[in-house]
Amino acid sequence: MKTGNLTDRFVESLRPHDGHRVEVRDGKVRGLILRVSENGTKSWSVLYRRQIDGRRRRHTIGAYPQIPLAEARAQAMAVLARVARGEDPSSDRRRIAGGRPCTFGELAERYLARHAEVSKRSGFQDRQMLHKDVLPVLGSEPLEVIKRADIGEIVQTIVERGSPIQANRTFEVIRGLYNWALGAGLVETTPCLSLKAPSQECSRERVLSSEEVWRFWHGLPSAPLSWATAQILRLCLVTAQRVSEVAGARRSEIDFAGREWRLPGGRVKNRSSHVVPLCPLALTLFEEALARSPDDEIVFPSPITKRAICGSSLSKAMKRSLSTMQLEDVTPHDLRRTAATGMAKCGVIRLVIDKVHNHVSVDRSTIAGVYDRHRYLAEKAAALQAWEDHLLAIVENNELAGNVVALRAAV
Repeated sequence: MKTGNLTDRFVESLRPHDGHRVEVRDGKVRGLILRVSENGTKSWSVLYRRQIDGRRRRHTIGAYPQIPLAEARAQAMAVLARVARGEDPSSDRRRIAGGRPCTFGELAERYLARHAEVSKRSGFQDRQMLHKDVLPVLGSEPLEVIKRADIGEIVQTIVERGSPIQANRTFEVIRGLYNWALGAGLVETTPCLSLKAPSQECSRERVLSSEEVWRFWHGLPSAPLSWATAQILRLCLVTAQRVSEVAGARRSEIDFAGREWRLPGGRVKNRSSHVVPLCPLALTLFEEALARSPDDEIVFPSPITKRAICGSSLSKAMKRSLSTMQLEDVTPHDLRRTAATGMAKCGVIRLVIDKVHNHVSVDRSTIAGVYDRHRYLAEKAAALQAWEDHLLAIVENNELAGNVVALRAAV
């Protein structure tokens, strides 16, 4: 078994040696092991000696890349801390495998493995939030001693460090975890009862003006963005779809002959499959992306992880590019809202805009809504074509170009 200071690049690149399993011991955290199986599957575990008899034991942490290096180190240190207290983590895991979890940490891992990372698109984010702010405080606490005040203190700490929205999201994860555990019969009550999210949120209403749309479109080539990131943002504006859905686009989803982008339910927020008609500009943007993609299936692969580019990284990239494009307070989601507003200006009715956005319409609560299974493909195609025509009229407007040049000169 080799030993070395593991790095993200090394872990990602490690392969089996001549078809045989490889194990590497981390030089930074004692006992942390990265195992690469004969077929290339990677997993983390931690070796320790049980205090009661000195016997060597192995505790499995989980698979890579679902658990990255930094998180594996954090979990390994938590296991070693339990060993130092006289506990035997591997025996405890076997003991509770068929019964109820005893600590919050055990419940959280059960929730992530059986529900969040299986059924939720935000499963990875749930894990990140729990490991960042919740498990360091409650991980080893017995479930029966956790009170409402403990949950309130965690989320209030996040608020006080200047992250009120993150506090809300963390609270929602904790509440969702306990609601799932109640339904699964793993707990009898929830400490989140009667608690509310700590911060009030206001819906954004930001819509780009025609001049701002011109600046955005023509500013992308000079902005500090990768070509793929800029192309994703263009497609967000043209197709009116969510940034995560555009960033995660697959080659197999796009029917060029039928001029459709078919999103499966597992890739959309409301789990409802969705067909996006593709007008000429959208088709061209996807064709350009596929021609440059080094992956056979992923349209926009990350050069680092080789998986689809993450929506959160796009938000950060756009934020640092705003000054170059002479824009203020614009997010990728604002592009979707701008497209919806543009369609409305073109005379598209709200119901069809909702269908373009794949929103669950309010008419679902009515008898007509329950029985209305019309897919509105023709109406969506007409709406997106009207928006594309309007968008092209903006970006090709020479008068707007003159305004922007004058503004740059003044700056």
